[in-house]
Amino acid sequence: MKKLRIAPPPKCCARSHAEQYWLRFLKLWSKLSLTRHIGHWKIFIGGFTLAEVLITLGIIGVIASLTIPTIIQKYQQKVTIERLKSTYSIIMQAMESAKEEYGYDTTSWVGNENNNESSTILYSLYFKPFLQTDKAKHGAICKSYKCAAVYKNLKGLNMYDHDWGYSFYLKNGAFIHILPFSCGMHMYSAAIYIDVNGPEHGPNILGKDTFDFVLEIGYMAQFQLGGKNRPFVAPYDWYSREDLLKMCSKESDGKGCAAIGLKSACATLIMKDGWQIAPDYPW
Repeated sequence: MKKLRIAPPPKCCARSHAEQYWLRFLKLWSKLSLTRHIGHWKIFIGGFTLAEVLITLGIIGVIASLTIPTIIQKYQQKVTIERLKSTYSIIMQAMESAKEEYGYDTTSWVGNENNNESSTILYSLYFKPFLQTDKAKHGAICKSYKCAAVYKNLKGLNMYDHDWGYSFYLKNGAFIHILPFSCGMHMYSAAIYIDVNGPEHGPNILGKDTFDFVLEIGYMAQFQLGGKNRPFVAPYDWYSREDLLKMCSKESDGKGCAAIGLKSACATLIMKDGWQIAPDYPW
């Protein structure tokens, strides 16, 4: 006698793609047991209703929205510090090579004469021979390069930018800007700005992706507290941490000499904190 074969029940309806993906997600998420009743899905999830699961997922989403920005900020700070420290080391090595070339007494080095050619001379003497540079240009930053945003300080004031400046890129992608200034005295210093990711990426803010240093040579080198052989220094490195925090703040206008937005001393604060961005840093 032949055995009777029972045909499977007919498919009453086809599931949409959305239903299929939703069911797969629920199976993986909570190991669902699914039963079919008269063309409708009834879902049992370890004793929890679908509404309770959706509420839980909503809570997880809220927590994620609160924590993810902090994680991103910590990552940005870490990358910024790594790039700043690396670029600082590269320039310091170049200055050591310059000492061998021009002598360890930096008071004898040719300094800033406070004219349109000063930045070009400083670049030609102390940077170009000892660094692998690229895209070097004379002039104000955003007139010579494409800028994602105008350079500002933490207070939101425009950073002092002059046509006398000279800029270039390093091999590691950092952007360097030389800005001579004199405060009424010849053979004075030049501000050296390090933008860790270049003007085209932003945010172009002193203290966030751009940091100021000083080239102290010639006449001004004799006033260095640490000796006359430190041509590249972080500004105000003799200040207390409390005073540096006042300068590197959203309340400071960054005034240096007669110019607004010239300095921040944020790099000095980071270095004093052991190359770390402390919790009270105005990020």
